[in-house]
Amino acid sequence: MSAKPGEVHIIDNSSDLSRIIYDYETLELPAKLEYLLELVKQFQEQNQKIVIWANFIGTLELIFNQLNKKGFYCKLIYGKTPIEQTSLEEEETRERIRNEFVEPTSGLDILIANPAACAESISLHKTCYHAIYYDLSYNCGQYLQSLDRIHRVGGSETMQANYYFLQYDNTIDQDIIANLNKKANKMFQVIDGDYNIYSMDMFEEGDEVAAYERLFKE
Repeated sequence: MSAKPGEVHIIDNSSDLSRIIYDYETLELPAKLEYLLELVKQFQEQNQKIVIWANFIGTLELIFNQLNKKGFYCKLIYGKTPIEQTSLEEEETRERIRNEFVEPTSGLDILIANPAACAESISLHKTCYHAIYYDLSYNCGQYLQSLDRIHRVGGSETMQANYYFLQYDNTIDQDIIANLNKKANKMFQVIDGDYNIYSMDMFEEGDEVAAYERLFKE
């Protein structure tokens, strides 16, 4: 296909490669998504509530659309979901979705969420004990906060929280989880050291803990 004046075509739309790119979702599903759908089916059969975490808008909407196609009742909380203070009356807010999800008999047993949108503001621990991580980011603060959504003091001490990490072998997935674990260990070192102050996002490099000890250790 020839380009019109002012248009740029990187790939010819008539080529096989172009067709695969534009129609990828209709041709096949990612293996990770296929595995997720099977997990969701198992939890539905067990009448268990689950929260699915993902970081990218396209991924969140892909998961939501595929679950809908399979007939699963689910809702999505991410940046586009309004909050109570700014919402019109008829809109579904993050708070309303959360309240429906935690209600044991509501029928809403699948919540898809972005850690940036609700990792710190939504408690799910009284009725949800399973969290699936479709992907991860390098933001350790959001990651640790998301873990706590289903396990918190005041209601979940007697229930086991279960976390499922979907990862491809030999990909950046392993680098991200290793990086998060390294950052988390540094944070816990500071917390266990009983220092006067700390910040969850202070430590990004190799020598921060030593520097902090020099400055603040009593």
